[in-house]
Amino acid sequence: MAETMAVCPRDPSPKEPTQTEQVSDAPSEDPERARRVQEARRRNDKFWRDVFAETGVRRYRNNVEENVWKQRLTIAAVAFVIIAGITQAIYRAYLDLNFGFRNIDVTDTERLKEVMFGGSPWIVLCRWPENKKWKVPEILDNHRQELMKFGNLGSVDCSASLPSGAKFSERFRIPSSTEAMVITNGKAPRILNVWALKNWENLSSFLQKNTKVEVRNVEENISFTKNCLFPPGSRCIMFARKGGFTPETKNKVIAGSVGKKGKTRKLKVITVDTGKYEVTGIDLGAKSFYATKVACVGNISPPPTPEAKKKKDVSKDTFIYSVYEGEFTNSRALLEFAEACISSKEGHEGFRHLAKPPVLRRNSFANAGSSAGKKKQKSQ
Repeated sequence: MAETMAVCPRDPSPKEPTQTEQVSDAPSEDPERARRVQEARRRNDKFWRDVFAETGVRRYRNNVEENVWKQRLTIAAVAFVIIAGITQAIYRAYLDLNFGFRNIDVTDTERLKEVMFGGSPWIVLCRWPENKKWKVPEILDNHRQELMKFGNLGSVDCSASLPSGAKFSERFRIPSSTEAMVITNGKAPRILNVWALKNWENLSSFLQKNTKVEVRNVEENISFTKNCLFPPGSRCIMFARKGGFTPETKNKVIAGSVGKKGKTRKLKVITVDTGKYEVTGIDLGAKSFYATKVACVGNISPPPTPEAKKKKDVSKDTFIYSVYEGEFTNSRALLEFAEACISSKEGHEGFRHLAKPPVLRRNSFANAGSSAGKKKQKSQ
């Protein structure tokens, strides 16, 4: 039996490649395939880069747009507030300029006389500088345009001193609690009370009553003396007609004509029913029984004595009168006559001297009718 012998492997020859070398030296992958793989990778990377980039830009733009709109809204809101403030300031300035309470300087004597005695209606604020809480009453501040329909608007320091040294409030007897007052027709100030300042309805009613020209109907001599002849220096315009006058005629036609100017508002205005009464010494003409007649009566006597003032005695006073020759419906001519009446003096053209004070008495027609009525009642 043949003996088996171990065989030693021989060293590899340098020229013979080993197994490892054979594996490493195996032919490489297909270049075309590798190129396609690399191209796919590049496309994939580009796709995701674009996606991320686009997403990032959109997010950024959305944030920018939101911020821009917020900024625009904020700017618009601020601009609106500024414009509203400017508009309000301009409106207040316009009101103050055209409908404001203009200051009345108590040291300006002529201006003060015009306001207090001129006859034109004034609605005047009464300021008290020592009162730190003083302010314009809200009802007056909010209705300045409506107040202008009743008269002029003014403001005066009621605690200020007049050139004579007396305080304004003392001279015109104005309480320290006064907030505002009405001055018109040459009369003493009328204080706006708490009721009048409560609301516009009360205020307008108060102003309507206290700024109108008063037209009084006289039916007895005492009333005639008080409302027409007294005191000395007064001027009275008398409207006479059979049957008298309706309230509408008195308040609109008569008061409207006389009240158009400040100085004529100081006239005393009366009406007389010539169907019942007559005024002695004043010849109204033959047509006075049927048509409306107008006459001016002026008391040109010096100031009365204390006793005469207390009794309203005019028995020793001197009077002048004039009769209006125009039409009652001619308001312009009637106003001119009223202006002549308020400034009349003895010797003025068209005015006559009265030998004695005029007296209101029942006329003969009224007395005859009254007697006939009494006899008829007795016979029944």
